[in-house]
Amino acid sequence: MHNIFDIVRLIVPVLTITVLVIASFLPFNISQEVVIFPSLTIIAIFYWAIYRPDLVPPVFIFLIGLLKDIGTGTPVGLMASVFLIIYSVSFGQRRFFIGKTFYYTWFGFAVISGASLFIIWVMSALFLGRVGVLMIPLMQYFLSVVIFPVVIWFFVRLQRHLVD
Repeated sequence: MHNIFDIVRLIVPVLTITVLVIASFLPFNISQEVVIFPSLTIIAIFYWAIYRPDLVPPVFIFLIGLLKDIGTGTPVGLMASVFLIIYSVSFGQRRFFIGKTFYYTWFGFAVISGASLFIIWVMSALFLGRVGVLMIPLMQYFLSVVIFPVVIWFFVRLQRHLVD
C-alpha cells in the first residue's frame, strides 16, 4: 500500500501539466489589444517527457490536449495532436538532453516549441479559412523561450524534492 507521499510523487508531473493547461485559459495582457500567454503547457510536456516519462502516459497527454482545445476554442484534436507530437519528439530525443548542459535543453525546447507553435498557427489558419496574424504566435514563442529557464528551475526543484 502506498502512503500519501508516494501518491503525490506519482502525480506531480500530471498535476503540473493540468494546472498549467488551466492557467493557460487566463490571459496575460501586454496591451489593450493583444492577449498572450506563454506556452507553459508545452514547457511542462517537454520537461516531463524527457526527465520522467514513466509518470506521464501518452493517453493523459492526449486528454489534456483535448481539454486545451475545448478551453481555448482551437479545433478539437489540434492541441491533442500537437501535444502528442511534442511528447513523442521530446521522449525520442531524451538521450540528446540527459546529461547535457542546460543550454542544450533550452535550445531543444526552442526548436521543438517553435515547430509546434508554427504547426498550431498553420492548422488554425486552415481551419478558419484565413491566415491569422503571425505576430501573436511569434510573441508567444518568444515569451515561452524567455520564461523557459524560470519554469525549468521550478520543475527541477519539484522533481528533486517531490518526484525522485
